[in-house]
Amino acid sequence: MGYNSNSQEIFKLGEDGNEIGGWSIKTESIDGGEMHINKNGFISSSDNWAIKSSTVLTEADGFISSSNFKVSADGRVTASAALITGDSVFGGTLSNADIWKIDNQTAVTTPLAGGFISSSQFKVNAAGAVTASDLLLTSTDGAIGAWNISATSLSNNNATLSSAGALTLGISNDIVKLSATDGTYRMWAGNATAASAPFSVSKTGAVTASNV
Repeated sequence: MGYNSNSQEIFKLGEDGNEIGGWSIKTESIDGGEMHINKNGFISSSDNWAIKSSTVLTEADGFISSSNFKVSADGRVTASAALITGDSVFGGTLSNADIWKIDNQTAVTTPLAGGFISSSQFKVNAAGAVTASDLLLTSTDGAIGAWNISATSLSNNNATLSSAGALTLGISNDIVKLSATDGTYRMWAGNATAASAPFSVSKTGAVTASNV
């Protein structure tokens, strides 16, 4: 046994086991507290995390693993919450071959060959301009430019475009309205009610005008 100046045991060698600085030394492994290291390339801290020399790509744990974070032997990462930052680590670029890329591009030309977020059919440049071959934007609240978004319409000031098929310009009876759904009329002006409007055009083409 060995002791420090305070008469505390710092190592022990013998049949009862070998210990150095609180670490238990065995033929196959070294253990201390919650730490375990074995000669097969396995390091762990209780059930918190593990690093091992596994090369099996389909292995559930991977060669770096914890309950919410895993890295497989071929570099695939699974994480419940991930934050990746820093040009010094990634050179400002994350990519998956020719499928997608995120980089530190600052050019704002449009269309942009790369963009700072890009794939073959979708690009976003550093100024926020988006290029997409098939884009669907959905919202029940918010704004695009000066237009207010609701679940069924775009509107601003005295203009409302309804998803039901109507465009209204003006307010109250001081309006012009185009409708794709009215049973009789397709356009009228001067009254909110088509049948009372001084000017109207029916869906058959009949024109009504009170002052021609």
